[in-house]
Amino acid sequence: MSINLAKSYAIARDLSQQLEIRVAGSAAGRVNSVRNTKDVLGNPMIFLSRGGNEAAGQPVIALRILPVLNPTLSIFGQEIGSGDPSTIQVAYELDGAGQEPVALDIITVLYQSVPVGTRMNILQIADATAVTTANMDLAAIAQAFEALYWPGSGNV
Repeated sequence: MSINLAKSYAIARDLSQQLEIRVAGSAAGRVNSVRNTKDVLGNPMIFLSRGGNEAAGQPVIALRILPVLNPTLSIFGQEIGSGDPSTIQVAYELDGAGQEPVALDIITVLYQSVPVGTRMNILQIADATAVTTANMDLAAIAQAFEALYWPGSGNV
């Protein structure tokens, strides 16, 4: 089955540009670098860090935009997935030494991500563990957010 991730990449591109503006000229100790990449399945990811240092113990915030796969048939009868972006994962490292991203950096990411209109899962990565795709896959969801009101959905 092929998956069209065009909408996910459009969201990632816009969100990345907005975050670059937000972190430009950040105060000392705050994240100031934005890097775009993708995971092994092709899902877009955004990493925010201080000076590009994404090692364990450094302030790193990672975002991954995941699709909901809605299999349908193409006009040729082949199964395709719509790849509708439905969840943004936001991950950061917990660290007793105070090296995790400061609250203002996390709030900035959440503020820019909420208007996208997707579910949001917060992943907290264990102390002394780098924020990577593999560690995000292993992390439990610390908090899941979903809109309580969906206008026009018929569920209100």
